[in-house]
Amino acid sequence: MIEKLRAILQGQWLSMQIEQAEHSTVLFNYIHRQYYTEFTKDVAVSWNELYQVIKNEKMMLEQRFSTVLWRVAKLSNDKYRIQLAAVSAEYSAFLPKGFCILIPETWLLTFIVQPEQLFRVEGSEPYWVYKSDTHTLHTTAIRGLMQPERIFLDAIGANNSQPSQLLSLNEILLSRPVPLPWYELIGLVHWKKNVQQKNYGSFAALFKFFALPIAAYCVALTIGISWYESRLQGQVTELRTQLNTVAQQQNKLDVKARITNDYYQQIDRFPAQSNLLHKLSSLLGDIAALQRLDISGSIIVLTGSAKSATDVLSVLSQQPDISEVKFDQGVQSVNGREQFVISLVHKPDQGAE
Repeated sequence: MIEKLRAILQGQWLSMQIEQAEHSTVLFNYIHRQYYTEFTKDVAVSWNELYQVIKNEKMMLEQRFSTVLWRVAKLSNDKYRIQLAAVSAEYSAFLPKGFCILIPETWLLTFIVQPEQLFRVEGSEPYWVYKSDTHTLHTTAIRGLMQPERIFLDAIGANNSQPSQLLSLNEILLSRPVPLPWYELIGLVHWKKNVQQKNYGSFAALFKFFALPIAAYCVALTIGISWYESRLQGQVTELRTQLNTVAQQQNKLDVKARITNDYYQQIDRFPAQSNLLHKLSSLLGDIAALQRLDISGSIIVLTGSAKSATDVLSVLSQQPDISEVKFDQGVQSVNGREQFVISLVHKPDQGAE
């Protein structure tokens, strides 16, 4: 199994040129999407605090993954989106020694694909890629319900009439350089130590005898200072987290109380809709969390989140008393869950038949 993985990874490492400046290029390795996991976090911090937040998030992921890459996008004043890619241990084991630049496949696509154009990316597991006019990249594996391109575009709320285009990353990277801003390279640099067997002679042994105690003292001093600094920073971060947690819990309690009160008022005003509410709770209770339910006659609009919004759409479409099920807005991925807005038409008479 290890030899098979080694052959696959070596065959996929491509040394390409990226335009860093007008007359400057740099070599890189791009990582196929099956060998890393993406994490996204939106934060509202000042520019000075941004690096510390990135450092903390990276340290937390490095407890489970040996290689973590990052990039930052500015959303507005004092609001940033941090993207992290945690590379699998199997892939990291076969990375070349020394410095190298690693680029996740989906991050590389953001600099290749044109906005508002659907692409079918070739490979062992083909998938759809679509970049919106706001430069948000949507990717979905081409299987199951997502095989027709029209369903994928409807799921993300895209209105695109142009036919899809085939895209081969290998052919593109072999044919031309890919433009990449220099500041994108900061979080993509990886260093792998080259461990070599050491053979000390008599002089080297003597140098080692005197140098090691001095080096150990310097390391211990550096560790002590770093530990004290980290402890102070950790205490400040913990206090801020506790304050934010209390405020968030209070807000959640207020929201839950308001939702509960509105729910009972709606039940009292419209007792006929109670069966529908119980039906939706039974159908979606295990796969989705509903945040809002709007009822206008037979038209129902559901707002919520799920691990897979397309699974929610599929379950609702299979009900005999429910029709015209569709996404009203594009599906957005937030903290590993997909936010959705689905509208449908409820016809209780047909369900009774």
